[in-house]
Amino acid sequence: MNTPIHFAPIYGQTDVAHVNLLLSNISNQCLQFKLKCNVDDNITALPSSTGQIPAKNTTLIALTLRRPQGVTTWADMKKPKMLLLTSFNGEDPSLKNSDVTSTRLIGVILKSKKGRTEAPTEQLLLYPCKIETRENPEVNVTRTVSDPTPSEASTPHVDDQMSDASMLCIVFIVFLLLLILARNASQPIPTRERVI
Repeated sequence: MNTPIHFAPIYGQTDVAHVNLLLSNISNQCLQFKLKCNVDDNITALPSSTGQIPAKNTTLIALTLRRPQGVTTWADMKKPKMLLLTSFNGEDPSLKNSDVTSTRLIGVILKSKKGRTEAPTEQLLLYPCKIETRENPEVNVTRTVSDPTPSEASTPHVDDQMSDASMLCIVFIVFLLLLILARNASQPIPTRERVI
């Protein structure tokens, strides 16, 4: 599964798009990470594309995407692809024999907005979990978005899902409707008799 990361062009910078990627380690273990991309994708990461996140902590990476020469609009550009390698056992995530999990990230460029002066912030919540069929840990990624205009994205947001409270309310209403139907079904149907 690909996780979309939304880059936004900043007003006055026509060939550059930015996003602040907030990596949150919500586990009780230290997390090593490495963010990789193709050389052709023209993405830079500041302060670094590799690092360590202590337990219950976060790190912020400012990603900058430069539009290649010869590409006139963002719509003409292919979506940049990135790979986030993570390891919760303290080993370097680029090593083949460590318990490394990879998460595919796809860059999506938001439409230009006049007056936009800040890059959107996207948060990835990272934590390990065991899968019954494998012994290696896997990272679950939960994405949250902080952008004043999420409707500008060309892909739907993960944040559009129903909350638990909304789902509980719907289940309660359906239960009440079924209860009313069952009560009405147990009562005899009144019949009219014609008087001659």
